[in-house]
Amino acid sequence: MPSLRKLIVIDSYAASRIREVRLDGHVHVSGRNGRGKTTLIRLIPLFYGEQPSKIVKSAGSVVRSLREFMFSRSTSYVAFEYENHDGIKLSILHYGSDNSPQYHLADGPYAKEIFVDDDNLVEGRHLNARLRTLGRNPSSALGVLQYRAIIQGTSGRLTFPEHRPLLRRFALVSGRSRLAGIERISSGMFSKDITFVALKRMAASVAYDEEDKQIVLALSRKELEGFLPDFKAYQTVMALEPAFYAANSAYVQANVARHHQTLAAGKLKRLVQALGHLLEALRQKAFDEEDALATLQREQHAAAAAFDLDLQMINTEIDRLNREILRADSEEKDWADKDIHALIDLVSRRQSLEAHVEDLKNRQTKLLSAADSVSRKYQALFAEEKSRRNQAEADAQTRLNNLIGDLNLEIEALADERDAAVGALEDAQAIGTAAANEAWQAAMTAISTIDQTLSQLAPDPELVQLARDAKTAFDTATVSLQQAVADEASALLALTQQENLLARQTQATAVQVQKHGQASEKLSHLLLLETPDSNTLLHYLRAHLPGWHGNIAKVLREDLLLKTDLAPGNTDDQAGDNSLYGLMLDLTRIEAGRASSEQSLAAEILRAKAVEADARAAWEDAVRQERLLAKSVETARDTHRDRIADRGRCENVLVQSRQALDAAGKRRDEELGQRRGELTATRAEAVSVERSRKQTIEELKRSQKQAKDDIKSGFDTRAQALRHQQHEAKARHNEELSLLNIAKLKAFEGLEKLRLSELAHAGVDTAALKALEDELTLAEETANRARSSTPVVECYQRWLERVLPQRQEFKRQRQQKIGEGEALQQQKQEQMGRFDARIANQRAALEAAKQHVTLARQRLEQAETAQQARLVGIDADVAGTTDEVAIHWQLPEILSELDNATGQLRDQEHRLHQHLGSLVRAFRKQEFTATKIGEYATHLADDYWSEVQHTLDVFADWYGTAHAQQRDVLAGSIRNGCGILRRFQEGLLGFQSSITGLSRELQASLDSGMVFEAIRRLSLRLSALVERRPYWDALGHVLTEHDRWQEINFAGLPGQALLDALQDFARHLPEGALAEKPDTLMDLEIEVDDGTDVKRVRNEADLKQVSSNGLSYLVLCLIFVAFANRARRNNESADLWLTWALDEIGAIDEGNSKALLAMLNRNRIRLVSASPEAKESLQALFNHRYEVLPGFEIRRILGEDELPELGKPSSVAAPSPTDDAPKRQRDMGTLVPWPFPEQAEATTENIDER
Repeated sequence: MPSLRKLIVIDSYAASRIREVRLDGHVHVSGRNGRGKTTLIRLIPLFYGEQPSKIVKSAGSVVRSLREFMFSRSTSYVAFEYENHDGIKLSILHYGSDNSPQYHLADGPYAKEIFVDDDNLVEGRHLNARLRTLGRNPSSALGVLQYRAIIQGTSGRLTFPEHRPLLRRFALVSGRSRLAGIERISSGMFSKDITFVALKRMAASVAYDEEDKQIVLALSRKELEGFLPDFKAYQTVMALEPAFYAANSAYVQANVARHHQTLAAGKLKRLVQALGHLLEALRQKAFDEEDALATLQREQHAAAAAFDLDLQMINTEIDRLNREILRADSEEKDWADKDIHALIDLVSRRQSLEAHVEDLKNRQTKLLSAADSVSRKYQALFAEEKSRRNQAEADAQTRLNNLIGDLNLEIEALADERDAAVGALEDAQAIGTAAANEAWQAAMTAISTIDQTLSQLAPDPELVQLARDAKTAFDTATVSLQQAVADEASALLALTQQENLLARQTQATAVQVQKHGQASEKLSHLLLLETPDSNTLLHYLRAHLPGWHGNIAKVLREDLLLKTDLAPGNTDDQAGDNSLYGLMLDLTRIEAGRASSEQSLAAEILRAKAVEADARAAWEDAVRQERLLAKSVETARDTHRDRIADRGRCENVLVQSRQALDAAGKRRDEELGQRRGELTATRAEAVSVERSRKQTIEELKRSQKQAKDDIKSGFDTRAQALRHQQHEAKARHNEELSLLNIAKLKAFEGLEKLRLSELAHAGVDTAALKALEDELTLAEETANRARSSTPVVECYQRWLERVLPQRQEFKRQRQQKIGEGEALQQQKQEQMGRFDARIANQRAALEAAKQHVTLARQRLEQAETAQQARLVGIDADVAGTTDEVAIHWQLPEILSELDNATGQLRDQEHRLHQHLGSLVRAFRKQEFTATKIGEYATHLADDYWSEVQHTLDVFADWYGTAHAQQRDVLAGSIRNGCGILRRFQEGLLGFQSSITGLSRELQASLDSGMVFEAIRRLSLRLSALVERRPYWDALGHVLTEHDRWQEINFAGLPGQALLDALQDFARHLPEGALAEKPDTLMDLEIEVDDGTDVKRVRNEADLKQVSSNGLSYLVLCLIFVAFANRARRNNESADLWLTWALDEIGAIDEGNSKALLAMLNRNRIRLVSASPEAKESLQALFNHRYEVLPGFEIRRILGEDELPELGKPSSVAAPSPTDDAPKRQRDMGTLVPWPFPEQAEATTENIDER
């Protein structure tokens, strides 16, 4: 059976010793004063969960705490062995390292090995591990409140889920039983000077199954009175709801107009950009056309120059061939002049001529053989004359040769001078030509470089990098804007989802509120059924008709039982008559109502309380979830606003980056166009220089040719004069030779006549000789001429072999070159014609491009003028349109769209400003500052017009869902407040009912426990003072109005009557929190009838004056027994034995002591008493007796039934330590024979000091 079995003190009551006291019966502890008997028994309330701090030890004026005198060491313990429905358990108390009391619960009975390991006491920090090692399955360290909740079975006090399984294992009671407040009862039993306040608190603990529970109103006066401004603010701003929708409509239409304005402005700006790009493109095209024209012209000049150079080379080659041909013709003429063919014929007859000469000489020799001396004479004369004549000719030839040589030297010197002059001129010309060519080549190179630069012309790298950076920033801004739009959409979706969740949670909260209200109403109704008013029919039936549950309870409506105006009374009907107005019913077929059985009603009340508690928990959880979701909605709304702001910033950044990109591109293009223009101008100058240098080269060539011709002409004239002198010298020489020949011929003729005359005298045929000699002379001359002509003929033959084929080849080559020149000239004409045609076309394209540039510039100037005049302070959206589309827009149409959008925007902004101002002024009223409206007003910017979107978002948040939420909050606040008031009222009524029921049960217990002769009757009345509170009537008025509002299903906000009732109720409340303590809500009165007088006890002084101290204590004992029976009123706790400690039982006379013990036995309470001495007759009533000896030694006094062998009821003397008896065991200072070890259940173990 559940009960406390043992008390064990380890290293606490006595140092380094273990003391054990059995508590499975009545126990008496005796001993002289000051030895520690009271200290020992006052530990009993610790088992039931009493605070160790309330247990103190007094020694005169010095008060020592339990920690100081019982737990001064880390090995100090107080253990309780007890039994519950699960078996024997062990409860161990010690102090932890933080000086806080700690309980450990373990399975199984007490064993010394738990606290002693190898003759050493186990320290508290190792206790839990020791219990686990021994397989005791211990709990973790528990605080006092947690231990109390577990041991008393009050699960409502457990704060940690892991402790609930401990309640099922270690609770002293089983099932749904509870021992709430039993520690107060146990402590009060021990203490004789308990106060009435303590009794009231004990009553509240027993009635409520809770400790120090206060009935708290969770609403303050300030909160109630603070609702009215919220209500007025709500009504005021809700009256302006149409203004919000009008403002929102104006804002939407203004945004549409602004969007149209932005689009029109964007189209205008885009048109300007497109026209700018178009103008730049057309300029570039014009530049390209001009470059192409210049290129064609350069190509034409280059082609013409190439043709001219080729023709010049061909003409030069033709001239050379002509010169070669002319030289060959001249040489041929010279040969013809020399009669070369006659010489050839002569040379061909040379041998015959020489042979003829020899023959003539032979014939002459034969003729002159007769006149040999004459012949030799005249031969000598002829030889002398010939020699003299030859000498004269030689002298003439020498003079001629000298003259010719001098003239030749002059000619050669003149030729050298001519060559030197021509060479110097050519050198000078070459230098000038080279310089001119170099200048021309430099100009051509410059042109080529410029052309190459133009073809490879690129913008400035810094500007390109700037444009790239701008493009990168633009792309980044575009991506950021896309991401911001996506984030905004995501935030809006999240906000919508959170708002939907909040709406559903609000509905769920309303449902939970409704369920809680229904559960509260049901519980209130059940509590009214449990403790009805004394004027109700139910109270009358219970008081006057004990068997009413078997008859009238089966046919009476439940609502009639609580009516107070039915005036019930008894009739004279016979017992067992079930008739009513002549109607007979078989009541066995009808079930009685729940009000007929107090037991079933109590069970249903418990269920209703559990349902109400669950409903309250669900409601509070729903409210908590609703608040969390409201915070989530606010967070999501803030996130959405942040995303909108981010989107706006991204749009601004995009516009700025687009402007920066356009500016960078424009700057780059302008710089590129400027450089192209500069290069084009430089190229034009270079072309001009090239042309001038080309002309300079041509003029230089002409002047060089003229100078060369002049030099050649002068030198040729002088050379011709020298040659003329040579011809004249030769002519004179020839004349001189002719004269010499004539003289020679005359001299020879004279000699010949003389020779012939002498030959004739000598008989020689002179005529024949003369003819022969003439023929010989002629033959010799002919042979000599043939001999001298042989080298000339041979030279002519070599000339023929060499020159004639060359001349023929030169003629062929000349003809070929002439053909090539004619073909090249034809190609040149054709090529020049094609170039002329292309240049003409290119000039036409250039003129067209210039016209397009002019038109584009005009359009651009008009558009820029309109942009500067119309787009001041207007945003422009230029995205999403290509230049190809934009350039076809018409400026008048765009300006018309822009003007229309601007006018609409101005009108809508005026409407928006008007309605928005009304809303802001209403929200910012000073009287609404502390309301929800004032809280929303704080979200408005100081300059709300500059942040219209944010302002409208605040209003949209309010008029969208927040106002409904605020309405629900206001309605819910009123419902919650009224629910709180209802629960407060129900708590008061429940307290009243509980106190009334407790008073009735306590009185019944007292009536059945009158066992003391000195007390004939003891009456205890507990009455609730609820209806005497100053706010009670106002509270009823509030709840009545709330019920009327509930009848229409809480539609809308409540009427003004409920608000007035709330205000009236608030005036009765204190400034702070209203917390009704149970001891202030009840009145306790005790009546004691001692047979001579009835004494009323209303306070501690009255109780002490009732009679003797013993009588006062008996009165308290009866009251405590009644409280204990009420605490374990559950059937499951019927077999539970309680253990109480009572000090100084000797103060009560023997008869009352016996009556007290008998009463405690009947009520299943074991008494642990202490007194210095006790009568033998009284000691026999205790199951276990102990005596406290000096040094905190405890001796157990065995009864007669415990020592059957000795047959003596007295105690056994302790033998000396030298006793040689058989093996013995020390038992509390008493030696018990070994055969009876089971009798030594309370032992003392000596542990050496460590």
